[in-house]
Amino acid sequence: MLTQSMPCEWDQQTESSRAKGYVLEQAHNRLATSSHRLLQSVHCDFDGDVLSVHGRLPSFYLKQLVQSLLGGLDGVRRIDNRVAVVSAFGRSSVPGE
Repeated sequence: MLTQSMPCEWDQQTESSRAKGYVLEQAHNRLATSSHRLLQSVHCDFDGDVLSVHGRLPSFYLKQLVQSLLGGLDGVRRIDNRVAVVSAFGRSSVPGE
């Protein structure tokens, strides 16, 4: 008698964890190899197919550069760019700051 087996829940979680680790490693590598060292302070999280990016940078140019560098990663359908732009002059894109 042949039976058809389904992957157990643990296997699916493991596969999901591997995919998340792969995406985060690729994102980290892209930011770490940028000539703009400030980009190394940006943090990423990956859930489903959305890469969330967090941190603070001194210009909108660098915020957009983060998004451009991370675009096209395998498994990422959308980038949620939550990087705050905070200048050395006390101006901020963050409400209330």
